Formats: sequence, C-alpha cells, structure tokens
Amino acid sequence: GAVRDFCKIVVALPPYVAAARGLIEGGIRVGDHGTLQGTTYESNVLYTLRFMVDLDIVGGNWVELPAGKYQLCGQGRPASYCQVEAHVRCS
Repeated sequence: GAVRDFCKIVVALPPYVAAARGLIEGGIRVGDHGTLQGTTYESNVLYTLRFMVDLDIVGGNWVELPAGKYQLCGQGRPASYCQVEAHVRCS
C-alpha cells in the first residue's frame, strides 16, 4: 500500500473538534509549509462515545475506580441518574 502522511491534532475541549475539522477540511495555511487540507477521521464521533470506546466501557455497566483516587460528588442534588457519582482523574 501507499504511504500516507497523517497529522494528529489534540484539542483542549470537545467543542473545538468541530472548529478544527472545519479548518482542516476547508484548508488552513501553515506558515511556510503550504496549505493543510484533508479528510478528518473520527472527528464526527461524540466525545462521550469516544471516551467510552477508548476505555472499553459499555453502556449500563459498572466502572471500577481505584481506592483513594476518586471523590464522591452529588451530595445534595444528583446531576444524573447514576447510582453513584464521583470525580476521578483519568489518563
């Protein structure tokens, strides 16, 4: 097969994905390197779904969190219909 160049772009927030996709598919000048224009991959996948796929999480499933690595939240009014709500740093 033919060798093709790929450029991986990471954005700070999920809403920036659509803007980045628009720039790349419409073409953007990159300094003295010419114009970057092309097809984007996985830019139409919702952030939540991409997160679940990357971490092998299925819907309606329990997620195990390491002891001491999370903080329970929703002490007052819950933000979702989950049985347990917690904040955890994921990498």
